[in-house]
Amino acid sequence: PALSGNFPRFFQLAREKNLISLEEAVYKMSGATAQRYGIKDRGFLKEGLAADITVIDWKNIRDNNTVKETSNMPSGIEAVFINGKQVLSKGKINAAIKAGRIIT
Repeated sequence: PALSGNFPRFFQLAREKNLISLEEAVYKMSGATAQRYGIKDRGFLKEGLAADITVIDWKNIRDNNTVKETSNMPSGIEAVFINGKQVLSKGKINAAIKAGRIIT
């Protein structure tokens, strides 16, 4: 469940437990992560950087997995753009678009 549910679960807990603001949660999942791992061209929406954007519904984002049910997609992710190319819309992945790279 950690693969597809980790970020949605973080947002869900931040919202439901009122732990941190939406802005702080987004920063921790984007800019702070990129800085920590030395990824220079990602993590922020700025001219000249890769346009990686995940559009979420803050009120509805949640992890739908359980210990026994691990293949459920999260709720509340409306769209995903990698390098400015839309790769996910309304829960449907467009596998024809090769926009990203694997980071190891």
